[in-house]
Amino acid sequence: MRELKMFSWGMLYALLGGMMITSCQVEDLRSFSKDKGTITLDLSAVTDFGVGTKAVNEADYKAVNNYKVQILKSGEATPIEEFLYKDKPTSVELENGSYTIKAFYGTDAVSSRDAFYVEGSTTFNVQGDEQPLSFTCEPVCGKVVVAFDASMATYYSDYSVKYSSTTLGNSTVIWAKDDTEPWYLKLASGGETVTATISLTAKSEYQTGKTAELVRTYKLERNKAWTLQIAPSYNSSEGTLGISIKVDESTNDHEIDVVIPSEWI
Repeated sequence: MRELKMFSWGMLYALLGGMMITSCQVEDLRSFSKDKGTITLDLSAVTDFGVGTKAVNEADYKAVNNYKVQILKSGEATPIEEFLYKDKPTSVELENGSYTIKAFYGTDAVSSRDAFYVEGSTTFNVQGDEQPLSFTCEPVCGKVVVAFDASMATYYSDYSVKYSSTTLGNSTVIWAKDDTEPWYLKLASGGETVTATISLTAKSEYQTGKTAELVRTYKLERNKAWTLQIAPSYNSSEGTLGISIKVDESTNDHEIDVVIPSEWI
């Protein structure tokens, strides 16, 4: 009988010891899991420039699968995770701390006709939890377009538009009379004033080859377009020549007429 009691006590001690070990293991796992968290990602991209061009297919910039994603720990420049959005994992495990996640696609240039740059980012904290993250990528540039009326060549031997801005610095970009592709101009985050200088050289039969410049400015924001529709304005009875400008400030065809008097030429 004593042997049976001793055996029973032994089994009890063993059982209690196993429970204590298991409890410690669970506690250790819980402590370990609290040192890390997971994130899931939902990305979107918005470009409101309108239809694409021969040089740039703007639809490519709306396809989020093209975007590269980087996760950076706060204060560090080297990503700790990097992948294409199309290859994104179901979730990403990270140690507790502060992070920035960003996504981008395209070519980052001050001015370009064949590419532009789209990016987005958000900051977040990991505290041993699971959290969904979502943010939107938008272009860091504005789009400028000139539409010269076909009849400009009847009255002017040469005509062009020169663009300048703070970001362009000492550089300028030119829209020549036969150009068809828009310019994508990099802008400050809050947008900036873009200056368009319209240069005209009248044909000798109308104004003896005189030249003129007309300056227009516009506060252009990122992901927005500014279009100048320029046509000649000729009064045959008075022999006066100018131009008519229609300013399209968005994709909603908001237009303003401006006429240049002939004495400016």
